[in-house]
Amino acid sequence: MGINVNSVQIIGRLGNDIEVKTSQHGDAYCRLSIATNYSQKNHETNQYEKKTDWISVFAKGKTAENLGQYAQKGDVIRVDGSLKIREKNGTYEMFVMPFRIEWESMKPKETSAPKPTQGGFTRPTQQNEDGLPF
Repeated sequence: MGINVNSVQIIGRLGNDIEVKTSQHGDAYCRLSIATNYSQKNHETNQYEKKTDWISVFAKGKTAENLGQYAQKGDVIRVDGSLKIREKNGTYEMFVMPFRIEWESMKPKETSAPKPTQGGFTRPTQQNEDGLPF
């Protein structure tokens, strides 16, 4: 029997500002909607139309806290994770459970803290004389 792999990578734009919630056990979590665009040919008009798919992502812990503090609607976001499907009240929900999230803000939120890229890690901000951060 072969190896089964459940791995997805989504790159798109954050469709909403993040609202972080707390579970009954005290853990932070949030849901994000990521928009991905593509073109599809309309066979009736013979023209290409822009389409958008919305992908649901569930984040928790420090990653959810950082998203809520730093990420905002319109940011470019990359999610590496696994696809999950849950049945709830007779309907099925598909979402991505991330193990890595990175984003690039289009505009800064009003904060003086450095912006993390994922789960509490920060980018280097000091630069040498060449203007490079290494």
